[in-house]
Amino acid sequence: AIVADKGAVCKLPDNPAMYEQYSFEWLYEKNGDTQSIPCSTTKVLTVITALDYITTIKDKVTIASTDVMSGSGNYYEAGDILTYEDIIYSMMLPSSNTCAVALAHNVGKIILGNPSASHESCITAFAAAMNEKAAKIGVTNSTFTTPSGYNKTTNKTTVKDLVRICVDACSYPELVRIWNKKEHTVNVGGTNPRTVDLETTVTNATLENDYYIFGGKTGSLWYADDDFYNALVMVAVHK
Repeated sequence: AIVADKGAVCKLPDNPAMYEQYSFEWLYEKNGDTQSIPCSTTKVLTVITALDYITTIKDKVTIASTDVMSGSGNYYEAGDILTYEDIIYSMMLPSSNTCAVALAHNVGKIILGNPSASHESCITAFAAAMNEKAAKIGVTNSTFTTPSGYNKTTNKTTVKDLVRICVDACSYPELVRIWNKKEHTVNVGGTNPRTVDLETTVTNATLENDYYIFGGKTGSLWYADDDFYNALVMVAVHK
């Protein structure tokens, strides 16, 4: 069995309209206010930050060479054209780092009001928006500088703050609809047209005996010095 160093569980409000103003009822807590590394659970905040700026998730964007990253969900290359919707699917199911950076890059252009803005300035502007979004929803002990979470020295959060982010995410119907899917096929356009089949990483055989998991995010980081970080946040309803 794996024993978590930190954890927190809260009860969801009955009305989704109450999520942003929810006064959290903590059912369980262990080191809930101690900072740790969020890994790819960062991507939940990345998505809800982006959705505040995107007009329609059916709009298409092109993956730039500066967006391409190694690590999880490494299915895409420079020149690929995807909808925002498929980018979010790729972030939430197999946890694509490339798609997280591409999302931040393109939404950063919207934030700056400059479609020709440099990659670095777009990521910086988006990271600032992530922290503003986090503060707005009551996240008080976290800092985010990367949209993917693929760095052990920058993004910092607590399990209570992660839960707050995940609860607020439940108020976004576009994201909840994506969370409800265990599989999805992406039709990639551009220089190398193809289909990519995605499967969710948010599963737990023991928990699913009693609960229906309809959302969440996994995250993990391994480094050459044998450091290992693992994170998980879930939204579930009792069967």
